[in-house]
Amino acid sequence: MTEENSVIAHDPSATLSVRDLKVTFPSEAGAVEAVRGVNFDVHPGEVVGIVGESGSGKSTVALAVMGLLQNSARVTGSAHFKGHELLGLDDKALSQIRGRSVAMVFQDPLSAFTPVYTIGAQISEAIRIHQDVTKDQANARAIELLDLVGIPQAKDRIRSFPHEFSGGMRQRAMIAMAIANDPDLIIADEPTTALDVTVQAQILDVLETARQATKAALLLITHDLGVVAGTCDRVAVMYGGRVVETSEVYSVFKQPQMPYTIGLLGAVPCLDAGVGEPLIPIEGAPPNMVNLPDACPFVERCPIAIDVCREREPGLDETLTSTTENVHQVACHRSNEIVDGRIDGQPVFALPELGAIAHTAIARADREVVIDVKDLIRQYPVRKGAVLSRRVGTVYAVDGVSFDVRTGEALALVGESGCGKTSTVTEILELRKLKGGSVTIFGKNAAELSKDEKQEVRRNLQVVFQDPQASLDPRLPVGDILAEPLKTHGMPKEEQRPRVLELLSLVGLEATHADRFPAEFSGGQRQRIAIARALALNPQLIILDEPVSALDVSIQAGVLNLLTELRARLGLAYIFVAHDLSVVRQTADRVAVMYLGRIIEIGDTDDVFNRPWHPYTQALLSAVPIPDPVRERERHRILLTGDQPSPTVHYEGCRFRSRCFRYQALPEDQTQDCRTLDPSLTDPTGHNLGHEGTHGAACFHIEERDVV
Repeated sequence: MTEENSVIAHDPSATLSVRDLKVTFPSEAGAVEAVRGVNFDVHPGEVVGIVGESGSGKSTVALAVMGLLQNSARVTGSAHFKGHELLGLDDKALSQIRGRSVAMVFQDPLSAFTPVYTIGAQISEAIRIHQDVTKDQANARAIELLDLVGIPQAKDRIRSFPHEFSGGMRQRAMIAMAIANDPDLIIADEPTTALDVTVQAQILDVLETARQATKAALLLITHDLGVVAGTCDRVAVMYGGRVVETSEVYSVFKQPQMPYTIGLLGAVPCLDAGVGEPLIPIEGAPPNMVNLPDACPFVERCPIAIDVCREREPGLDETLTSTTENVHQVACHRSNEIVDGRIDGQPVFALPELGAIAHTAIARADREVVIDVKDLIRQYPVRKGAVLSRRVGTVYAVDGVSFDVRTGEALALVGESGCGKTSTVTEILELRKLKGGSVTIFGKNAAELSKDEKQEVRRNLQVVFQDPQASLDPRLPVGDILAEPLKTHGMPKEEQRPRVLELLSLVGLEATHADRFPAEFSGGQRQRIAIARALALNPQLIILDEPVSALDVSIQAGVLNLLTELRARLGLAYIFVAHDLSVVRQTADRVAVMYLGRIIEIGDTDDVFNRPWHPYTQALLSAVPIPDPVRERERHRILLTGDQPSPTVHYEGCRFRSRCFRYQALPEDQTQDCRTLDPSLTDPTGHNLGHEGTHGAACFHIEERDVV
């Protein structure tokens, strides 16, 4: 922050007023300036969002305010909570405030709960520490809180341990503990990051219910601009340890005036985009926070940077759009030149040009089938006993999945965690005799392949995993990593180096990168290396298992554009495993929605997104937040009740009916089919489509519904 910003007076009407907050960590390379002069206010009943990429300092701000940073951190500045200074208080004094007046909801509730105590005991303890109540009264209050946040059978589940709750239930229990003492301020640090989109919608609804019940202010730390659009009143965008744009949420989304904010909004995949429509990647990586130069920290990634941007860092100043009612501040030397994301009539970030998908001119029925999966079954035994192990049950991970993928086509498998997506592709990759069903790949039955045939199939079938750090050998330079499959499949040594350099160029990396080790690259660059390795042998089919879920949205955009461009140039076929439906909208021609080991809806991407038939698909789509405050707040959210049932039970009838809002609304005399019969994929007329049909849903009561 500039010197003039550092002396802004506290707002006496604010619940939390932070001024000139700075946090520095020691390191071998020097002092890491993680937070550099942050100012913001949170007023009673207000929801303020702090957004930014990983490493921007947003979580550090929250931890510094709560006094939860390690002792080596140097924290300066001021944080007034209801007029009282928080920074500098000892742990005993902070303990009187934390949990009672200020509560925090952490990103990972499993690590926040103590595993050896029941959920009820931990919530009761939080109540009894701050209130003069009996043990019975605290237990009664704990049951009431669990019921408030939507835990079923709260009276019984209060005796459960944290590991016995699902991820969504643990997060709801964490929120229950946070509001146990009616706090004035709730700080939620990435409360939905690791959750499925349907559970995320439930948690956001629970947070709003909790906020209304306690009348608390909410400080929401997140990287999801869609969540901010639907939840927050004001937003602060952080980059390089400081706030670079802040205003009322409608103003920031409608008229962003910091290039970084414009880039972030352009990088977010949207449900209403077209298949293959490019996203705006923000090239480069966040700055090194050691010995930052006196320049704009975004200058190396900014497409409109000028000399002054490299000479001094801009202050957080009001823009021409600021009013008395709505102050809009931006840290950019050229902010007042930017209008509607443009400067001098040209977009600040130009959309990249991607090649057209070659196969679109050929009818799907006329294209060659790359892989054909029919009635695939994958089961895992549930065993008990360490010495005399015995089978006590079965996990029905994949329970009769059928689909095919044609030349140049991308099929997405989507659904909640545990639905069987990854188990399906793992069974394909094994190339072995199956428990049930068949996999025909490149015209050959996978269960009948000889050793040489398997080698050839694996040459044409490659995989890109979710975590590139774990899939790249840290001991080898990138050139050796890319050359490894070439050596394995017998490419002459003199041809290997040119091919490695060609692969690096193909994924947007430089020849000099061949001699570096994986640890020297950013997450997005490592994923590009993993993609390059998958392309090394010119495969026909690539399986992508959550390839962008671990990446920041700005880096994710570049990888998604790359995948689209490669498919256009090389005619690749993809099986794309994902839980993020907005990502799927950008990359897939066809979508298969999975639930409890079955495909419950399949069809062309436009059909499934614009005319979803199955109630589960409708709930999934309605739960995906849209980065537009106006549209997001006008949408009708379909909240599913409860968590996904156990895959260890073989269900009679429709396996979705326990959570189905359509089933719950049916008269009793119309529910028999749902209770007794397993629906197959059909269209609204009841015509059985099979896995080769254009659009089908496994539902006895198909109804089209607009949820996007």
